[in-house]
Order: sequence, then structure tokens, then C-alpha cells
Amino acid sequence: MEDRKTQLFCLPHAGGNAVMFHRWKRRFGAQVRIHPIDLAGHGTRRGEPLLTSMEALVRDLTRQIRYLVDGPYLLFGHSLGALLAYELAHTLRDGTVDDPVALLVSGRNGPAVPHPVPPLHHLPTAELLERLDELDGVPPPLLAEPELLDVFLPALRADARIAELYQRGDHAPLACPVRAVAGDVDPLSSVRGLHRWAEETTAECTVETVPGGHMVLEEPGFLEWLGEALTGSTAGQRA
Repeated sequence: MEDRKTQLFCLPHAGGNAVMFHRWKRRFGAQVRIHPIDLAGHGTRRGEPLLTSMEALVRDLTRQIRYLVDGPYLLFGHSLGALLAYELAHTLRDGTVDDPVALLVSGRNGPAVPHPVPPLHHLPTAELLERLDELDGVPPPLLAEPELLDVFLPALRADARIAELYQRGDHAPLACPVRAVAGDVDPLSSVRGLHRWAEETTAECTVETVPGGHMVLEEPGFLEWLGEALTGSTAGQRA
């Protein structure tokens, strides 16, 4: 019988790719069908040109995800991915697919909140790496392989620019629940900023913090939160 579990589309942070989400298939595969998404110019799509505006990213991802949706689905995004998931929740509301069951976001204040720290996308490489180190934003192997760093940094700069210059559009509130989370010492989010997600929906909005900084995706507290969010979001969805 065809697996009809709810789908979970996962959007990465600036400079990230789909690889980080493949590990979730083992942990959460009994609950949802996980679809790790690569942005153009990243991961499995690294041969494609980088997209340099939110509008272009969202158009590209909307085409991709609309083709894949075949029933109830969730959108998850971390940091830049949270904004992408939010924008996708709006662009997918054109009647071709149903609204998402829920919007799950991490590491990002509500869309109406300006980026909370000075931009880093334009910094010289040494200063950029120092700032990224504070966010645990550079995988250690990259620092030992300059040629890999040369591939990573252009994508990160392009993504970071989009996230740092983002301004919320004139969107009506969503109708789906929003579940927001961040590390309790994340310099890019705050409890007050997370609560601003409540402005983006007419449904329930829940906010939590878990131990950790900005990159909490592999932390036990975050994984526990995600498991509970998936259970709560998919209850009643299966036939």
C-alpha cells in the first residue's frame, strides 16, 4: 500500500543544503515523509546559478514543492529557511494545493521583525568566518579545506544577504497553526521576537526555547521539540 503519511518539506538555513535533513528520515520517518529541499546553487543543485532575491527563491521552490505535494503537508525551515517556509505557505495558497497542516519554524523571529544584528554578507572573508564561528555556522571540515570554503562562501553570502535584507510583504494572516522554536542563547532570535509569529496566523501559535545557540538542529532539546511538533501537527491526518 502506498505510504500516505503527511509530508514534511524542510528548508535549510543560509549556506545550508538538504544533507542535514536526511538524518531525520531515520528518526522521524515513522511519523512523516521527509522531503529535504536544496536551493538552486546548493547541494545536489550546486551546478545551477545562485538565486539572489527572495522572490526568485520562492518562485523556484513553489514550482518544486507544488509538484511534490500529494496530500497533507508541513513546511519546516530554519533561519533563512523559516522565512522561505513562511513565504511558501503564502504562495502555495493559490488553490492548486491545500494550505499546509502547520508551519514549523526555528532560529528566526517573526517575519515583521528586522534582522537583529548587523549584516555579515558583505564582510571580508576573515571577519565573516569569525562572525560565522560565533553562530556555529561553518562546518569544521570546511576550515581545513580552502577549496571547499571557496565553494561554500558565495552561496552563504547570497543567502545571508537575502535573509538580512528581508522585509515582510503585505500578507494576510495564514490559517494554519505556527510552531516556533529557537535556542535559548541564539543571538539571532528572542522570546519576544518568536512571539511575533502569532501575528502571522489566525490559528494557534506556540513558542518554545530549547538549550542551544543558533544551530540547534541536532541538539536533543530541538529534536524532542520537533518530534512533539510533528505528533501534534499530524494527529488526525492519517486515514
